[in-house]
Amino acid sequence: MLVAHGLRVGDFVVIAKNILGQVVLVNPAVLGSIGPVLVPDATLDTLGEEDALSLMIREGRNEDVILEYIKGRRAREAGATTE
Repeated sequence: MLVAHGLRVGDFVVIAKNILGQVVLVNPAVLGSIGPVLVPDATLDTLGEEDALSLMIREGRNEDVILEYIKGRRAREAGATTE
């Protein structure tokens, strides 16, 4: 289904695995500057905070990006508990 969706959107698809082993579509326009396929924040949010941080470090994300993620995660968690 993933490949079929990609082909409906464009002429060809590029698939890759992220560090969790999930298969994801990669935008063909970024092939010249492709790096690791990062795990999305929504998936990181399903993990414990320590596991999510460890994963982000293994992916090679820089400190500023990790700190921004932590702030956003805590805000999302606070918002979920007050609703």
